Amino acid sequence: MGYTHYFQFNKVPKSRALDIERRYRKACKDITTMAMAYNDFSAITGQDRLAGYSAHTDKYGGVQFNGSQADGECEDFSLREHFNENGSGGFVKTNGHPYDRAVTAALAILKHRLGDAITVTSDGRESDFIKGTALASVILGVKVKNPLKGKK
Repeated sequence: MGYTHYFQFNKVPKSRALDIERRYRKACKDITTMAMAYNDFSAITGQDRLAGYSAHTDKYGGVQFNGSQADGECEDFSLREHFNENGSGGFVKTNGHPYDRAVTAALAILKHRLGDAITVTSDGRESDFIKGTALASVILGVKVKNPLKGKK
């Protein structure tokens, strides 16, 4: 067991499929921007950096990152190139390590961009998403809602 976040990609009607794909690709680019900013800030402060980070949004939309080994990496946060390639969703166990902020920011970005096409849950509480949601808000330049707001 361990502290884990879950995300479920919900089935969307064919009439919304192209719009959701466009929103998903935008979310992947936003998550890439967030991850780069997270690493830039970490380099300045000497705090945790993301490891195993890759994002190729110019060639394909996949995103993957983990925490640094020094700060206790756990599991990769990973998204496939296209919305429909993610299956029903996934999970990422962070055990509350420092990169949890980047994971919760990524989940907040996904929820913001995809709305009802994604469901986010967690072993944690709404308050555990505050720092990640704040980071997502800075990256997007708009107030992003906490994806756990009103849950649990």
